[in-house]
Formats: sequence, C-alpha cells, structure tokens
Amino acid sequence: MISLDKSLKQMAWADAKLFAVMQELPDEAWQTKVADGEWPVASNLFHLIASADWYAFELGQKIHFTGEPDSIEEIRGLGDRWRETNEFLISEGVREDGPVAYIENGKEFTVQRSTVLSQAVIHSVEHRIHIALALKRGGFDFPDLEDFSVWGYVHSLGSEHGSLT
Repeated sequence: MISLDKSLKQMAWADAKLFAVMQELPDEAWQTKVADGEWPVASNLFHLIASADWYAFELGQKIHFTGEPDSIEEIRGLGDRWRETNEFLISEGVREDGPVAYIENGKEFTVQRSTVLSQAVIHSVEHRIHIALALKRGGFDFPDLEDFSVWGYVHSLGSEHGSLT
C-alpha cells in the first residue's frame, strides 16, 4: 500500500534542516525578499510554521498562532513547536483516511485527512523554494535545494533503510 508516510517524514526532516540553516544566518538574511512586494524570509518561515499548526488544527489539534510574532528572535525560538507539530502530522498519516471537519471564519468545512496532509507536504516545498530564492537574491548562501529533496532524505537515512526506489 502506498502512503504519505515517507513524504511526511521527508517534510519534517527538510523543515528541521531549513530551520537549522536559518539559525546560522544573520537577521539581515531573514529580511530579504524574492521581489518587491513579496514576504520577507522571516514571514515565509513563520508562515510555514503557522501553516503546519493550521493543518494540525484542521485535524483536531489546538491552534497555537493567531498572528505573526513581533520579532525575528521570536521566530528563531519556534523550532520545538514546529517539530512537535510535524510529528503530529506524521502520526496522522498512519490513520485511516476519511473526512475531517473544522470551522474557519464561522463556516464548517469537511475535507479528507489525506488532502490536509498532502497540502502540508506540498506547501512546505513551495515555501522552501521561496526562502532559498530570496536568500540567494539577497546574496546569502543557502544549500542546494536538492539537499532538501526526498532523495536527500533517503540518502540521509543510509543504506540500511533500503534503496531509493
């Protein structure tokens, strides 16, 4: 049976790797943008963390964020919350698929659990790309995005975890 397990685990691994890279960069890097009018890196990173929190909310967890932190330093301190949220999303990936209901702005929505989890994975990739492009545009070093891919994840596990196929 094919599942989202590997994709969710790769997402959590890549998110943690991204967070570690960001911790090494100066605040100026966190303020760079892909283009004028776009979000700075700090907002993109917080958006990733808050979105994971939102997906967990859609699956029944308490929401933790209602607004963006006031400082880069506050965002730098959210690594544990992000890791815990991603662990919850991974745990949801082993459950049976089925409808989940949540309320947003007073309106009830129902979606499949797999839809929420698929969006979490895809959304994470989208914003890693935004962050990498903004940093490179701002003249800051960022690892090759291939290092954050499923292939990078599988290679990081070592040969004892099977082949790449």
